[in-house]
Amino acid sequence: MAYTGIMHAKPAHDVIELLPSTTDTAATNEVGSTIMLPRMDHGIVFLLAMTDKQDAAGDKLDVYVDALITSATGATENWIPIVHFTQQDGNGANAEVYAVKMNGHADVAEFEIGAALAEANHRDIVGDAYRVRYTITDGGGAHSFTFSVQALVY
Repeated sequence: MAYTGIMHAKPAHDVIELLPSTTDTAATNEVGSTIMLPRMDHGIVFLLAMTDKQDAAGDKLDVYVDALITSATGATENWIPIVHFTQQDGNGANAEVYAVKMNGHADVAEFEIGAALAEANHRDIVGDAYRVRYTITDGGGAHSFTFSVQALVY
């Protein structure tokens, strides 16, 4: 049966910019600022919004969301990749890519610190803080990527 009640859109102030819209034209590895998110009741939606991509198919953009995990003693802090969005090609169509993390539905996962996270995957980990990092690989074109990353905590 379809939902027939009133559905309310989330207010714009609930959307948190993890990485404001940026244009990068260099082959690079960048790490964004550390952002604290409000405690989630149900989950977090991470959004990668691609607003412009140019030039060659060989130009690649990899975007990650990392969570800061602090040891029980507080002596060790580790950044763990929790979202690896689908890799973006330099000649592809603009897109919005979503990754959803649900609170209370986390699968048990075991991995070593520093273990890679394959593209289009996520880990069910909630951190003390979050950051975005990205890598641009030059595939021979005059590469340019314009994008942002947002979080919607609900």
